Amino acid sequence: MTGVLQVNGEKLTSVHLPNLVTVKGLFVYVNPVLTTISLEALASVEKGVGFDGNDSLTTIGLGALTYVGGNLIIGRNYWLPTLALDALTSVGDGLLISENTILTSLGFDALTSVEGSLEIKTNAALPNLGLDGLTFIGGQLEVLGNAALTSLELEALTSVGAGVEIGQNDMLEAVNMGALTTVGGAHFTIKDNPSLPTCDAQALADHLVGFSGNIVIDYNDDPCYPDPCISTLCSIDCTAPDDYVCM
Repeated sequence: MTGVLQVNGEKLTSVHLPNLVTVKGLFVYVNPVLTTISLEALASVEKGVGFDGNDSLTTIGLGALTYVGGNLIIGRNYWLPTLALDALTSVGDGLLISENTILTSLGFDALTSVEGSLEIKTNAALPNLGLDGLTFIGGQLEVLGNAALTSLELEALTSVGAGVEIGQNDMLEAVNMGALTTVGGAHFTIKDNPSLPTCDAQALADHLVGFSGNIVIDYNDDPCYPDPCISTLCSIDCTAPDDYVCM
């Protein structure tokens, strides 16, 4: 099939196309009773892929998909528990995963590059990202409002083209981006993550090479505010007990 596959219907409950290998675009929008879509032979999509507003969707079968030429959007699929795109190696534009209420697992084991922005937003049950092999983001990196996110593992990431914003992730305790040295754009912001040690966030900013934008490290878990040493001085030290020392 060389055209665009669009799935939209009030009564459609499942889609199974076992022999479909390539399409120009794939858009699965606003299917209130669709529970399953299986396209297990689909290897490439020339333009965009979107799954949005599918209230009952529990299964997305795209196990052979290696390449998406445009945007990849997974949004407002309120009953989707897992998303496994383990063969996907690159996205030609942006990758957006947002408002998937019970999503607890992402499988992007082969993904190395996102040419546009990577946005992970308001996925209330998601504990981690599953993007361990990602090395390059051409646009922005935004990880915002993921209430259950405890760790942000992007250890292979070396370059972000247009700024970083990590914020409002209430349970976030660790951000592992030790290979990241190159960030373009106007801002590097790690803010409003109440469980993330401020010194860990600052260490990420200090590791950048040649960054000329605005750095904001604020309202994270700062053990010196309010001052636990009361009237004495407090210095943040990530190697010390409770992440602070009193002097």
